[in-house]
Amino acid sequence: MKKITSLSVVQDNHIIDTRSITKVLQTLIEQANSICFISAFLTSSILEVFKETDFEKNISLYIRCRPSDCIGGSCDLNVLKQLISKGVSCFIDYKLHAKIYIFDSKDAVIGSSNLTANGLGFSHYPNFELNYSCQLSTSDLSQIDNYLAQCVQVNINDIEKMQTELALINTTSLNNIPDEWETVDLKPKEELLGLFIEDFPKSNPFDLSKYSEKDIIHDQTMFGKTPSDNTKFKQSNVFKFIHRFISVQESKSASFGAITAYLHNHILDDFSPYRREVKIFLQNFTSYLEFYENEIIKVKRPNYSQVFFLE
Repeated sequence: MKKITSLSVVQDNHIIDTRSITKVLQTLIEQANSICFISAFLTSSILEVFKETDFEKNISLYIRCRPSDCIGGSCDLNVLKQLISKGVSCFIDYKLHAKIYIFDSKDAVIGSSNLTANGLGFSHYPNFELNYSCQLSTSDLSQIDNYLAQCVQVNINDIEKMQTELALINTTSLNNIPDEWETVDLKPKEELLGLFIEDFPKSNPFDLSKYSEKDIIHDQTMFGKTPSDNTKFKQSNVFKFIHRFISVQESKSASFGAITAYLHNHILDDFSPYRREVKIFLQNFTSYLEFYENEIIKVKRPNYSQVFFLE
């Protein structure tokens, strides 16, 4: 996956409806060298958006592609195979629902249009879609990169396995349609490029009286409210990011200071917090480890200095 890293200005930011979305995309494709399409659904209509010479450019595509999408007609595996054969880098994430089209890592069209006949206005009775052309900030691009890094790239062999599996699915009952492919491993990769301030815990769960209602709601939404929410905490970005950092250390451990420095150097927001603020975030994280009696990341205090290690 190629990172989205540069900026430019989109002229005349405006609303784009179903009647004009395809023309706008084609104009931006013609002007761009690098194209990133993110759409939950994909049908043969995408082939009408591109000219054959466009496939000489750097194109990446991110879609949802659940078995149910293919059975329902909102995702076409044959089209996906064609795109890969034309050199398009294709990625899948079962949770994907976004519709974002990015050109040269600067101009973007964001809205409701999927890469389908209804979304692009090719059908006789298309959907009513609204999209907006805009400029992406550095923070926007970092957030998108952080998500895309977790998507899984597929090849033609993977698509053929899906097609074989699809032919064997009993479609007479919706209950028989799986949410995931059994023959292709599309488990999200744990490759976060960094963290945003909103990824961190803002409070200490043992003493919530010190904190604003906004911070408490933030943390309870992100990390859970009671010890039974331990799984939610372990699935948070901050837990996965710190766990990965510790796991690559030879000793499978890291000091409080080392983790603070690593976190501070990997904040993706446009305005990075002071190091002392990151220390507070890490102290709150440590409190959550204790609150959930976490069995994966442990903390010990030799000579009064905290050391995090993997159990």
